[in-house]
Amino acid sequence: MLLFLFPLFALGVRHWSSITFSLLILLGIIYCLVKQRKEPVQLHKYERLYLWFLVFYFAVFLISMLLNPFERFGDTRFGNEIRFILIIPLYFLLLRTQQAMRYLVHGSTAAIIIGFGFCIHELYIEGSNRFLGEYSKLFTGPVILLYLVVVLSYWIPQLSRNNLKLWFYLIILIVLATFSIVATEVRAAYIGYVGLSILFVVFYIRGWLRIASIIILVGFITIISFSSESINSRMTAAINELNNYIAMPDHTDPDNNAAGSSVGVRIEMWRAAPLFLRDYPFFGAGNGNYQKTVAIYVKQRKLHPAAKVFSHPHNVFVGATVDKGIFGLTATLLVFFFPLYVYIKTYRASPYSALTGIIYVTVMFVFSMNETAPFDKSNFVATYLVYALVIFQYHMQKIKTRLES
Repeated sequence: MLLFLFPLFALGVRHWSSITFSLLILLGIIYCLVKQRKEPVQLHKYERLYLWFLVFYFAVFLISMLLNPFERFGDTRFGNEIRFILIIPLYFLLLRTQQAMRYLVHGSTAAIIIGFGFCIHELYIEGSNRFLGEYSKLFTGPVILLYLVVVLSYWIPQLSRNNLKLWFYLIILIVLATFSIVATEVRAAYIGYVGLSILFVVFYIRGWLRIASIIILVGFITIISFSSESINSRMTAAINELNNYIAMPDHTDPDNNAAGSSVGVRIEMWRAAPLFLRDYPFFGAGNGNYQKTVAIYVKQRKLHPAAKVFSHPHNVFVGATVDKGIFGLTATLLVFFFPLYVYIKTYRASPYSALTGIIYVTVMFVFSMNETAPFDKSNFVATYLVYALVIFQYHMQKIKTRLES
């Protein structure tokens, strides 16, 4: 039931994700203390590896935190990082149920509908010019897309010509989710939406319908792009900012504003990664030390001054590199991409559950290239981990069933 409740009001009720996540973790810990000892569950080798990679990720964080001084404990983001290891007991609890994915899908379905309601309220009753949600548009837009990934991946394999109710149900959900995502005006969510659409066309549609779907998809995306003035202007601005940044003769010149644009400053922050690797190669500069370290590089004329404005580099993998060094980057890549390896390697044993995982990781990768939020913000960390574990357990459940039959 908690898996159903987890996404339900995450977009509109403050602390909803953290509270339901904490309850899930508590249940997982209680289960491991009471049941797992008496009736241990046998793990597949891929499950053992995945859980050990989560342990490795947290261990690297601890070492990095101990090696690097910090001004305030809150700067270490300990509460976010510990979630990567606290989620492990929940996985053992998930192994005892056959319905975890189903509960999460139904919860995500309801969350899309409720999120649309919050969107309408913000836009037309409160008079907001975009859909922010309770926290930020950078959380709201991507998370709605993740809900859509799970819902479509679960129900599309069950579509048939005679099941008109399911067709209607999915079309309505797509329309509601699309409207909400566009209303957030988040570039990463829009790009992820396009990527999701392409993946579904490629993986789920065959023959002449695939060509027809691609034509319809291109037309649909074009209509959205030109009908939404905000999306059109933001995408055009991004291209122009990239061209202006590339044309800069000196990227560290404080008088050149091209490096201070939305795209330019991201590239400047990413350029900090090799500098951090040179000075803090193994365990990074520590969580919370990015901004003051970049300020030193700016003073040395190695980066543009715009790079020191932000407290994080707006990229999960660059963030892992600067905060935790090469070990942190390795741990992040393992946690992020090991499930993708499993989905691809075991694709033939359970194609549809594997596709769910492949699409989920791909869409998360799009978000992670533009923001550190999936591994940095508490609500996004909780959402990423719960969905990642449920999808992984769902696929492994299908694999083990296939091996036993």
